[in-house]
Amino acid sequence: MNQTGNGKKVEQAAWSEFVRELAIDLSRGKVVFPTSFDTTIRLREVLRSERTGAAELVRIIAADPLLSTRVVQAANSVAYARRGPRVSDIKSAVVRIGSNQVKTLATAVAMAQLVTYRRMLPFKAICHKVIEHSRQVAAYAFVLTREHTGLDGDKALFAGLIHDMGTLYLLFRLSERPDLFGDAAGLRNLLIEWRGQIGHSVMAALDVTPEIQEAIVGFDQMEATTGAETLADVLFIADTLVELDGPNVEPVRAVDPRTRAEQIEGLETYRETISSQGESVRELMRAVG
Repeated sequence: MNQTGNGKKVEQAAWSEFVRELAIDLSRGKVVFPTSFDTTIRLREVLRSERTGAAELVRIIAADPLLSTRVVQAANSVAYARRGPRVSDIKSAVVRIGSNQVKTLATAVAMAQLVTYRRMLPFKAICHKVIEHSRQVAAYAFVLTREHTGLDGDKALFAGLIHDMGTLYLLFRLSERPDLFGDAAGLRNLLIEWRGQIGHSVMAALDVTPEIQEAIVGFDQMEATTGAETLADVLFIADTLVELDGPNVEPVRAVDPRTRAEQIEGLETYRETISSQGESVRELMRAVG
């Protein structure tokens, strides 16, 4: 996983200093987002207000051409087609998919744009893998929720999309430290040990609901499940299936997915569901792509 090709070894003290500085920032509530997250943050602030009208929401979305496209595309996807004829304007699309899905799409667009930063070039390959993995987990989670639970599919989609946000944020902050580039082992250890805690801080800064935060933390700590009963269960099952069957596997694996698979009751039933819903999965991945 050497991103720069020089295969160098960085002293542990340098990695520790990086983590210490990051921890200080987070303890002070300082989470540095790239400008690609501006729209996401504005949307969340606007949607917190009870006085927010549809016109204001449409105005913010329309200012971002890529987000506008994704919102209309999602409204016309297989997942939402049952709600009526095709739509071609932002307002109708927002009404159909709802504000929660709008926030999900805004986050997806921001994640995709993160990779376009020049300073992220050393981590371009791993970022792409993380984002594609997250999209596939999100799509699987939505389908599994819809077919096997009474939970909210939109929440499952969003949770799947951001479950590895800690990895992306660590890479973004690491892009400011070229002295650490090239140490594949050090990078792997950093991501495995810190992405969960960092991700939790990022989610809090993005005003992610406690329900989704708790689900992602629960999933991260989970070792087994008796079925898709909670949002954390759904994430665990979806992530494991993606890890087993691909193609977008997690680039930094902490646990062999075969070991996790043995601890999921009814895994084959869930796998058959995903297999039978292939078109829905592909459309959902395109919608948050």
